[in-house]
Formats: sequence, C-alpha cells, structure tokens
Amino acid sequence: MKTDLLFTFLFIQLSKACAEVLFRSLMENQSMELSCSLQRNLGSLTHLHLYHRGVQHQITLLSMADGGEVRLSPDHRGRMQFRGGLHSLHVNVTISHLEHSDTGLYMWELSYREMDNTDLIHSDTKVFLLVEGTGT
Repeated sequence: MKTDLLFTFLFIQLSKACAEVLFRSLMENQSMELSCSLQRNLGSLTHLHLYHRGVQHQITLLSMADGGEVRLSPDHRGRMQFRGGLHSLHVNVTISHLEHSDTGLYMWELSYREMDNTDLIHSDTKVFLLVEGTGT
C-alpha cells in the first residue's frame, strides 16, 4: 500500500513535467508493448533509443544507429523482442515476463538528420508502468 502511494505521487509529478504520460498497471509475468511512430517529414532517422528510468537508475533498453547494429540491454535480452527499424514507419518493443524492477518511466529518443543539421527529439508520449506482485 505504501509503495502504491509512492508511485502514485511519482506519477503525478512526472505528469506535470512531461507533455503526455500514459499510466499502465500490470501484474508480474504479464507483457507490455511499447510503440513509436517515426516521423519521416523530419528527415532521415539516424539513431533511436528506448530508455527505462527506474527509481534509482536509467538504462538504455534498445539502441539503433544508422549503419550500426541493434543493441539490447543485457538484463532484458531474453525478455524483450522488437519489430521495425530506422527505415520502418513504426518500432514496437514487447517486454515479457514483467518483474517488479520493470516499474518506471519508458521514453523514446529519436535523432533525425536533415542536410547537415541533426535534431534530437524526445517522443511526446511517455509510459509510466507500475508492476504489481501476484500476491503469491
């Protein structure tokens, strides 16, 4: 109960700071899908990152670079699948077998290049996930 109040307070604070935060509450061992629509009108996409900000740290779950390899977080490699890429219209990531440590804020970061100019864009939509125990 105390933990739920803490996360509710944290969610309210994040909502004030971010353009749009979606709240998801899922149980341990369920799956969550995160999607990002790419904006071709901004130029050529050069980098794409998916971050997870937990209570004590931030990690990069997924990292793609134009001409480079896709990097997945070693801690999530067996539980994470992705579809799409830098030349797709959408990138979808599914995290399966959710754990309590998956609770936190998920956000996309995109880098577009138009001519010699590179713009860094944070997705307007962020997802705050609360993973609750199964009670066993």
